[in-house]
Amino acid sequence: MTKVSDLRDQSIEDLEAACGEARRDLFLLRGEASQDKKMEKPHRVRQQRKEIARILTILHEKQTASV
Repeated sequence: MTKVSDLRDQSIEDLEAACGEARRDLFLLRGEASQDKKMEKPHRVRQQRKEIARILTILHEKQTASV
C-alpha cells in the first residue's frame, strides 16, 4: 500500500505505470478468487480497488492542475 504523500511526489508517467501494475494485481487476485473456493487473503481485492482509486484521483488532480 502506497501513502498518498508518496503518490503526490510521483510524476504522471509513474502514476500511470503504478495504476497499470495495480490493475494487473487486481486481475490476478480476481483470477485466484475464481479458481479457489476460499481465498487466503480476500481483503486484498478491496485494498487493490482502493489503491487504484487513490492513484487515479491524484492522477486526475495533476492532469487538471497542469491544464
